[in-house]
Amino acid sequence: MCFVRLAEMVVEPTADRLTPRLKRGVHLVIGKSPEQWQSYSGRPLLFAAHSKSLLADDLADSVQV
Repeated sequence: MCFVRLAEMVVEPTADRLTPRLKRGVHLVIGKSPEQWQSYSGRPLLFAAHSKSLLADDLADSVQV
């Protein structure tokens, strides 16, 4: 979550380096189903809270923003 916030706030050269890594890595930390979201795992909505979130397109299957 902190790296997502950082990528959304920094200027282009740094954001361009972080974004591809975040897009690859976010799927490793979120639960794949609502049942998994009840236990200790990342919830997609935390990473894509609104339609302009950095990872909204990548998590569109899990979140309707």
